[in-house]
Amino acid sequence: KEYKKKKDVQITDEERKDYYFATRELLDKILVWIQDEKRAPVLAPTVYNFMQYLNGVVKYDPEDVIRMAFIVADNSKRYKFSYDSSALNQVVKLVENILDNYQHLFREGQNLEYLVKLLDIFADSGWPEALNIIWKLDEIFR
Repeated sequence: KEYKKKKDVQITDEERKDYYFATRELLDKILVWIQDEKRAPVLAPTVYNFMQYLNGVVKYDPEDVIRMAFIVADNSKRYKFSYDSSALNQVVKLVENILDNYQHLFREGQNLEYLVKLLDIFADSGWPEALNIIWKLDEIFR
């Protein structure tokens, strides 16, 4: 088999969706591992890649993706992940996508709570981008 360069590999939307659901169990195990304070810290690039992955699969499972994003961000606070601008960019991209396309899933309850808490993590770190989205939530959900 000849090695293909990364840019030559194309996957279909259906393949991406199948891959996401095939890896769900692994993602849950990673989340359990991240939440264990006795473990070694998860490095910022790993958390960034996790968030980037969630951005790529949000359309298949927006409610669970926001839950996972919150858990990852919340458990990375102690390592100052929320001060990383690339982390913020991934979270803003994710939340804006959710608010643009899946608002109906986040009008109340635990989904909205995860969304707000995720933004709060970055707002508490002083990022105006997160604060701006929090202020927009009132308009959006009136």
